[in-house]
Amino acid sequence: MALSVLFDGTFEGLLTIVHSYYYDKITPDFIELEYQYQRRLDTEYVEIYTNPEKSDKVLNGILKKISVDKAQKIYMAYLNAAEDRFINIFRYIVLGFKVGARVDEYQTVEYVKNVLEYSQYVSGEAHKQKGFLRFHETRNGFYFAQIAPVNNILHLMADFFADRFPDMQFAIMDERRKTVCIYDTKEIIIREIDGEAKVNFSENEMEFQRLWYTFYKSIANHERANSKLQTNLLPKRYRKYMTEFKYELEEYNSENSQFSLIKYRPKAE
Repeated sequence: MALSVLFDGTFEGLLTIVHSYYYDKITPDFIELEYQYQRRLDTEYVEIYTNPEKSDKVLNGILKKISVDKAQKIYMAYLNAAEDRFINIFRYIVLGFKVGARVDEYQTVEYVKNVLEYSQYVSGEAHKQKGFLRFHETRNGFYFAQIAPVNNILHLMADFFADRFPDMQFAIMDERRKTVCIYDTKEIIIREIDGEAKVNFSENEMEFQRLWYTFYKSIANHERANSKLQTNLLPKRYRKYMTEFKYELEEYNSENSQFSLIKYRPKAE
């Protein structure tokens, strides 16, 4: 009979499962979220509760016996949205404790390959989002931005911008996960939210958006428009909250297999 371990979904909880493998002889076939799983008839279920002391012990072991670089990859992989990431990370860590820093050399092993791909995907999305994120000034002096990433990179965004703008108060909302990070120049707080964010922008912000969009439109070279290349460089899923794309480009014309010249149309409210 297969064994499925249920946990709270935190990184510390995942490391606690690794601790249970070594000290309680619990070897999971599946690792699932305690609040989001489907019970199977041929599976036994065990719930493991997050223990900070145990997770710290495992993390210190990873840092010392595997490497700091691998610890970062493990955390990046954890932020990936893949449903099977937990069991793959678990097996990657167990192998890492056996072979040390050479664990990435075992790329013919599926779970090693998966963890590396998860990590690379998260790192790549975070890198792009740092460049595409747009802050907007609110009436109370805060700067507000919205994102909707595939992976759970909100904390990475918060750390990056808090380090880059240490004296700026800001909030970034992950619309997909309904969470928001708030930085008040002293600490970063991440909270879940209900519904949509209601933000009042300052008059200066609204004028700046109009000016920026006018500039963006004026420098566009309509005769050399290449929407396909633009989409490859800047996927449409990043554009929703970008000032430059308050108006969308015309779509691909399937009749003549060409992209039309850039024409702007207002987005539906």
